[in-house]
Amino acid sequence: MENEGHLVCNHTAHHKDMSKITDVTEFCSELCSLEIAYKELTGNEIQKFYRPPEGKFNKKNLKIASEYGYKTVFWSFAYADWDNNKQPCVDAARKKVLDNIHNGAVLLLHP
Repeated sequence: MENEGHLVCNHTAHHKDMSKITDVTEFCSELCSLEIAYKELTGNEIQKFYRPPEGKFNKKNLKIASEYGYKTVFWSFAYADWDNNKQPCVDAARKKVLDNIHNGAVLLLHP
């Protein structure tokens, strides 16, 4: 992905609801363990952007992430593509995405 010019960023190690984590050490473990795994796998540093799983957060989470050098990024359009059994045809999916696109859009898409 990096070779194609994409940023690879942090979405946590275990996809937990980060808004429920009150312990700073546990919160940081979710970010840092992914950083370590990424470095071991690729030899590269992960980019310091963070997207909370499911978009769930609280002010303390944002503050901790910032203190660890992360910029928290959210999406402006979430396409409900995580359930493979509830997908429209390709043309309908394309239309839905293109009808909601705008300059600076951040799309939430899954593989």
